[in-house]
Amino acid sequence: MVKLKDVLFEQPRKNFNPESENIEFCVRDEDFDTDYLFFRRKTPLHEAGPTFHRHFKPYEILYMTRNPRLRKVAQPDFEGVAANTTLVLNEIKNSETLIPGMAKYVLSSNKFHEYAKSVQVGSTNPFTKWRDLKEFEFIPPNETRQRELLILLNKIEDNLKNLEYFTDSLNILERKISYDFFSSNAKSFVKMSSILEGVPESGYSPNEHWEDTKKYVLNLSCLTKSGYKFSKLKPILEADFSAGKALSKGDFLISRANTFELVGLCGIFDLARNDIIFPDTMWRLNFKQGVDKELILNFLLSPQGRLSIQKLAAGTSGSMKKINKAGFASIMVPKIDTSIGKAYCKVVSNLRLSHEESCSKKDRLIQLRKSVVEELVG
Repeated sequence: MVKLKDVLFEQPRKNFNPESENIEFCVRDEDFDTDYLFFRRKTPLHEAGPTFHRHFKPYEILYMTRNPRLRKVAQPDFEGVAANTTLVLNEIKNSETLIPGMAKYVLSSNKFHEYAKSVQVGSTNPFTKWRDLKEFEFIPPNETRQRELLILLNKIEDNLKNLEYFTDSLNILERKISYDFFSSNAKSFVKMSSILEGVPESGYSPNEHWEDTKKYVLNLSCLTKSGYKFSKLKPILEADFSAGKALSKGDFLISRANTFELVGLCGIFDLARNDIIFPDTMWRLNFKQGVDKELILNFLLSPQGRLSIQKLAAGTSGSMKKINKAGFASIMVPKIDTSIGKAYCKVVSNLRLSHEESCSKKDRLIQLRKSVVEELVG
């Protein structure tokens, strides 16, 4: 039996003036992606919060202690700072029980995440502590088998990163096609307010509950640069479920508050469920009859639409940027010939199908990695 403290130690390094050392990036809670062991984005240092003093270096291991059920552990390939809720961990050199490179996979295992939940403290916003996590016990295989597993696990990670690059390339292609389309075909414009039925409807964000209650609020991460994508839901108490905010298939959602890069992302909810509400960081838009919601969605996600949104975004540096209802209503939307618009939307839809297929392959690779890792922890 091996304890986590036998193979990992907490890195105490802190930096209260990262600018002086030319550190360019920080890692926030939202920069971790559940079950991804690498970071898919880098956040500029100027967006760091006041408690971002934990200094990490490339290939150290970062573990998010808040809400351990979210399974947030990753290994950066860059230097930066993180909040005090993030553990910076290093492998113990010359460990006799675990070969180098294996520790991050141990932390990604179901067994470890279940243990982390068992030692969490707090009910509204549960968290874990290194003094408890380091006592996690597991039974690794012999060194020869570890080396075989490491080769396989690293190949899975390499393929994941390649697929991530491919999906990013599809996003770039979509933006290029959309930019060219609206540049060539937008001959006249109308205000957003003229195609909406009333003002945008605000959502509601009750406190997240630590266990599954069968009632949920959407996670802001479901609104992406390619529209709505299902993401992990946040469970809430049934007493906090606001039926008036329940979502229906076909509802049009837009983020009203996020980082500058992500504010204003939108999507069309595509699930036939009645147990999910939308948060107060989103609006629900109701369009007049005859308005092509898919075309409006594609415009708002196009470079021209994103620029219109970002011009409205307000907020101090380092905070979430917000758009207001009056500003959003004033956005100029292009009038597009119906047949041309539908042909364009078909092209974009096919691109997004390729994107979804790539994402599905990534999901299957993650499940494969999970099954391999279980042998690692015994």
